[in-house]
Amino acid sequence: MRVSSSRCSRSLSRIAGIFLMFTALLSLPGCWVTSIEGLSEAGLLESDKDQTFDAGLIGTWSAKAENCAITLAITAKDQTYQWEETGVGEDCNHDKPKFYYQADLFKLDNHEFLDVTARQEDVCDICRGVHWIFLVQLGKDSFSLAPIDSDWLKNELEHKRVRIATLPDNKYTLTASAKDLKAFCRKYADDKEAFKPDLTFKRK
Repeated sequence: MRVSSSRCSRSLSRIAGIFLMFTALLSLPGCWVTSIEGLSEAGLLESDKDQTFDAGLIGTWSAKAENCAITLAITAKDQTYQWEETGVGEDCNHDKPKFYYQADLFKLDNHEFLDVTARQEDVCDICRGVHWIFLVQLGKDSFSLAPIDSDWLKNELEHKRVRIATLPDNKYTLTASAKDLKAFCRKYADDKEAFKPDLTFKRK
């Protein structure tokens, strides 16, 4: 997943030594909100009651983001989705031929959210993968991803209309607990300004 705004790059570079920042999936304007914690509240001996699984996400999907054609192959292992992403086009990130992620699906009230992060095997011993939280809508032959809108979040935080923990000098990186992240998602899931659809994948 790509953070293309220079203001985001400067902020994120200060925490790159602590949290694994990986760039890939999309060439999009602006900045995507990331989270240090994910949505899972699972413990060592218990699963998360809100985590769910939909086999409809498994398959090969395609999407177009500006001048980058994306192919996304999704498989699953133990109810966790494994993503393999390939991009073709002049605006794609060509650092590597393929990028890999893992994702978990959560049902919060009447909405479903994907928590996407780095695969465990790609995170170093002293690093931690950040998370992207997406409101997801799955159709018969397509699904759309809506991230937390960064401009909306920054504006709401500045006007104190939203309360959620972030890094002190970076309003685009959430530090809230999984419980608070879920409460945020439940509260704003129907707000089209908070979660703006960015990309729709179609089944190949």
